[in-house]
Amino acid sequence: MPERAIVFTSVALRDLIEIRDYVRRNDSEAASRLVDELEQRIGLLASFPFLGKVFQDRLWGRYHVLVVNNYLVFYLVSDDQVQIRRVIHGTRRYEFLLE
Repeated sequence: MPERAIVFTSVALRDLIEIRDYVRRNDSEAASRLVDELEQRIGLLASFPFLGKVFQDRLWGRYHVLVVNNYLVFYLVSDDQVQIRRVIHGTRRYEFLLE
């Protein structure tokens, strides 16, 4: 099966930038490592789009969540792409963020 394109929503890109900036306040090297790990694990979804746990939601329908360290990567899978919708710290109340 061909690889799917990884597509980030503008909100997911903003999430990554905010995560990097927050961690960078204390340790710039840790921020770089974290973002690299997030990008690497998300990149695996091109070949293995069903790595994450499956959830069913009335608004999103069927979606997946990939856990990377303390972060949750929420994404949708279609025939030709993986759409990264949000990247959120696992301790946040995230239900309202998914709407």
